[in-house]
Amino acid sequence: MKALNKTVHARAVAVLALIAGTGCLIAFRGSGHSDQEARSGPAFDPVSLKVVSVLSRPARALPIPLRQSLHADLGPTTQTVIFSAARKVASHVWVVGGNGLVCMVVAPSGAAACSDSRRFVRRGLFLGTFKAKRHEGSLTDFVMVGVAPDRVRYVEIEYDRHKRSLPINRNVVHFQAGSPILVRRLVTTHGLSLQPAS
Repeated sequence: MKALNKTVHARAVAVLALIAGTGCLIAFRGSGHSDQEARSGPAFDPVSLKVVSVLSRPARALPIPLRQSLHADLGPTTQTVIFSAARKVASHVWVVGGNGLVCMVVAPSGAAACSDSRRFVRRGLFLGTFKAKRHEGSLTDFVMVGVAPDRVRYVEIEYDRHKRSLPINRNVVHFQAGSPILVRRLVTTHGLSLQPAS
């Protein structure tokens, strides 16, 4: 999937998606974008449902403000997403899919990242967010959220010259720091090391 460079003029919250630990997608949460129509049909392919258990949760409609943020940040990429069949995988994390695409959306900011479903079932999907101080131009409150396949036991991250292993809990991982967070690798239940999806 090609890196997306679309930037929408911001309010106060900026979004940084960590892709493969090296590239990044930066989008700013905008306002005033029209909602996309809900679609029907299978949101996730059978392989995704089999290897990412959290996707077996009941389908729910993605809240309208998050739909608007997803479409505003990622534009035409989201045309195939089925908003009516989203999965709430954590208190603030939603996963939506459709036609070979899987997207993760974080509430309340609307931060989002997408991947094709084949890459998602092998390497998961990770997203980082941060806040920008208006007057100082500095960045604060870095948060990393990820959804990983069942076989991933933990992720190794790096931030502010520190390295840390974070356990995966029901396919979801979450971490907050005072500096950017880099996902270095995923470690499976069999001890295999994987690079995050790019």
